[in-house]
Amino acid sequence: MRLIKLLSLSFLLIATTSCLNKNSRKSNQQQTQKTDTMEINKEPTLQSMLDAQKNKFAAKADEETKRIYKEGQESIENSGILESKHPKKYRFSE
Repeated sequence: MRLIKLLSLSFLLIATTSCLNKNSRKSNQQQTQKTDTMEINKEPTLQSMLDAQKNKFAAKADEETKRIYKEGQESIENSGILESKHPKKYRFSE
């Protein structure tokens, strides 16, 4: 009888430990996924990088340079090149 109790208790401990290890692994995997997602979200977007560059230029450039750039941008917009009649896959602005 004592042997049966000892074997039952051993089996119960092994089963419990096994379940705890599985839960621990799942928890570690979930934590790793959350960390990976957070690291991905920390990366700046292209738009934020472009905005930062634009603000940096606006702070440094003198008025003459800003005027020249503005005229260049207006010239490109007025040229019609952005509204090209090329197939859709070759267009730059949508």
